[in-house]
Amino acid sequence: MKRGYKETEIGEIPEEWDIAKLNEIATPIKEVVGDREIQPMSISAGIGFVAQSEKWGKEIAGKQYEKYIVLRAGQFAYNKGNSKQFPQGCVYLYNGKNPVSVPNVFISFTLDKTRCDNGFYQQMFLNNSHGIELVKYINSGTRNNGLLNLTPNNFYSICLVVPPLPEQKKIAEVLSSVDESIRA
Repeated sequence: MKRGYKETEIGEIPEEWDIAKLNEIATPIKEVVGDREIQPMSISAGIGFVAQSEKWGKEIAGKQYEKYIVLRAGQFAYNKGNSKQFPQGCVYLYNGKNPVSVPNVFISFTLDKTRCDNGFYQQMFLNNSHGIELVKYINSGTRNNGLLNLTPNNFYSICLVVPPLPEQKKIAEVLSSVDESIRA
């Protein structure tokens, strides 16, 4: 082991970093749409949030719409549909101006702002850091609806690194800058 590092359940990490289960740093979002009209969104791997009307040419929510979850800027949603880019499903940070709604089969959550920087974890999820952990919990492929067999309890049991908050912010700034350079 390298000097200044420690061995953890997810591998070697710097000594000043911690490991936490997602349920220790995240709070599930349970607010449902009910009878309100809030734009229904989906999540596409590699793209992120997309209006259902844009993705499928129409809104497909149907009777389930009232059970959709309300998502606001700074909150995350996990789509447990598998894809080539995200075989264990994808997690995206919503940063839109207005609240949106997402299917209640998505697992939606907010991170503890005193311990977590959204930008850092957005980069972690885009780099599929959750996928390695989710392999432990996903059993036997997908259901008939294309979703992975994974319970919210299992999802919240994954372990993630938790560097000191100032370090998270610096890492997020660097990675966001690299992303902007690549897009340019």
